Amino acid sequence: PNHFRTVDSILRKSNITDGDFSVIHWRAEKPGMDFMGCAGYVVNAKHAMLEKRLGNNDKDRGSGSGSHPFVLLTSLNTDAGMMWAGSRMIANSKAHQALDFLMQEHGFLKMDELMKQSHDIQDPGMLAIYDLILAQKSKSFATCARDEGNGC
Repeated sequence: PNHFRTVDSILRKSNITDGDFSVIHWRAEKPGMDFMGCAGYVVNAKHAMLEKRLGNNDKDRGSGSGSHPFVLLTSLNTDAGMMWAGSRMIANSKAHQALDFLMQEHGFLKMDELMKQSHDIQDPGMLAIYDLILAQKSKSFATCARDEGNGC
């Protein structure tokens, strides 16, 4: 229960108070990955999830994308020192460009960044647990399901 309260507190400090958010898990640790191509698939998944969420209700469509938060679960990190060794070894400038593309241009949030902003949590080792809690609490969840040769 404490970990759930911690996640709720971090979300609240990011103005996510009604539990209405979605999560996309991106396995970005495969050698030879086309990071920008995969980031495009992540954005496509977001749009498909929003479309399903909004259905045919055109009235909500204008605010739906901007008002419904999406949390990205991925091994990529803006701080390479916070990445696990396997991800650090394959990450390159395209990996960081893809992460910026998702966060800056498409509004994805990352739990590790939310943790930094909340100033409550000092143990990044808890991130894996918090990611699982986020997936469980989310209104919708998507993850990589197949290996298409490039990892997407």
